[in-house]
Amino acid sequence: MAQTQAQYINMNLKRLANYINHLAALNKKYKEAIERVCSKSILSNDIQLFNTRLNMARLPILKGGILRLEHSKQDEVPTGGASMLTNPNKADFSELEHPLAPNMLLNEILNKNNPDAQELANIFLASPRRAPESEEYKYIPPSSSCILNSKYNLKGNKKINKFWSGFAYSKYSTLAKNVSSYADLKNQLVKHYNSNTGLFDTDKIDVNFDNDKNLHLALGHATILEPAIDEKGYFHGILFDKYDFDLEYEDSYGTLKVNYFWLLQELHKNKNFYILAPITFKW
Repeated sequence: MAQTQAQYINMNLKRLANYINHLAALNKKYKEAIERVCSKSILSNDIQLFNTRLNMARLPILKGGILRLEHSKQDEVPTGGASMLTNPNKADFSELEHPLAPNMLLNEILNKNNPDAQELANIFLASPRRAPESEEYKYIPPSSSCILNSKYNLKGNKKINKFWSGFAYSKYSTLAKNVSSYADLKNQLVKHYNSNTGLFDTDKIDVNFDNDKNLHLALGHATILEPAIDEKGYFHGILFDKYDFDLEYEDSYGTLKVNYFWLLQELHKNKNFYILAPITFKW
């Protein structure tokens, strides 16, 4: 008998719970944080409620995040705690008051070695309009969506929803630098480059980040807009990515993380967003 979507999600949530318990066993700090943030039984009530609502084809908001159905004073993320990110320019989400704050701490644990994935997930959890200011990026209001769709000729699944916010990353940001230095990026771009004319055959090139865990979890697949090579032999382009999630079926913990945020997206109706970042490297 084929698995239903609800059964599949149920199984994956249990596996994610086992993974979290594994992390807790490895590190006392993780164990303390998980015990403080999560309920005694991390997922049981949520699985039952989610399956019921999924079968009814209704996905109303659950308060307090996927790990808890309630959010009390004692469950708030401790203030003043050191972030696992070492870059001082990264946005500080540690003291942000928000119903999904418990999930932010879980995100910090799950993505402790993936700084770009962690930051984008925190923006998603906070909701774009409530994301703290940062030297890494500038907030783009929804009113700019139509302008950008026209400027970059974004259509179909690349078209930006008129209600979405965005973030323009600095060329000096960690994200822009990590994408620019991604080893496999040139290999994907060169397939669209004509060495005789010095031009690319399209103004939009789809790329993936399958060989870098941090970028794969942060971006998965993205698009390079307006690719060009200057007279000094440097590549220039604009990374464009819509931050939303689809349910995945690959058997890996990376997939579990993606599906965890897909669940938050569906259950909490978080506002999705897009990012733009200038990419430069020696061709």
